[in-house]
Amino acid sequence: MSRLPHGIFAGLFMVAIGVHSLIVTCGAQDVDPQAKEELKRAILAMRSDDLKASFTAYQQAISIDPNVQAINDRGVGDWLLTQMRSQASDRSQDADFQRDFGYMLQFTGDYDGALSAYKKAQAMDPSTDMDYVKQQITTLESWVKADSSQQAVDRQKTESSQSAAPAPQPEAPSGPDPKDEEIKSLQNSLRAKDDQIKALNEEKAKLAKTIEEKDKEVRRWRAMASR
Repeated sequence: MSRLPHGIFAGLFMVAIGVHSLIVTCGAQDVDPQAKEELKRAILAMRSDDLKASFTAYQQAISIDPNVQAINDRGVGDWLLTQMRSQASDRSQDADFQRDFGYMLQFTGDYDGALSAYKKAQAMDPSTDMDYVKQQITTLESWVKADSSQQAVDRQKTESSQSAAPAPQPEAPSGPDPKDEEIKSLQNSLRAKDDQIKALNEEKAKLAKTIEEKDKEVRRWRAMASR
């Protein structure tokens, strides 16, 4: 079989590389370039097994542009969380570590774990990014409370449904059925819980909006500072 000339082979190879690069970057073309650079630093630090540097760059990338999550991070997010989980016990008295651990847990949806880590950081060193940690604790407490309230309502609804099921009776009792009063009481309790959940959800939405506004302010400040 005849071989392709070296120049043609090299040209085809470069075309293949270009197509691959286009596929990889197509979904991330709108991401802030600085966020991309920070993500690259996070990946390089991960390859050097530098947990702190990798986390700092990863957090900075997301802070600059949350859309950076659309880029293939080469597993740096999972690596950070795995490393932090493995070190959490040994570094339970490290306020900075607990604050960073709380961020990663919150970022991945473990709100109970994040709340616990933030509270540890605050208890050990109240000066550890006080405003940020305090704000996250307030937000997470409202979310966890809302979730707990919803679970309580679900349990009450289940109990109400079970208690409302008619029990076999040999004959109809005379006078008002005490079960009716019990059902009404449970229904009133459910309405009260629904009102509480509505109020908590409104509070949650306000807190989320506040966080978003604060994040925009930080970005504007950073943009002005970098000029």
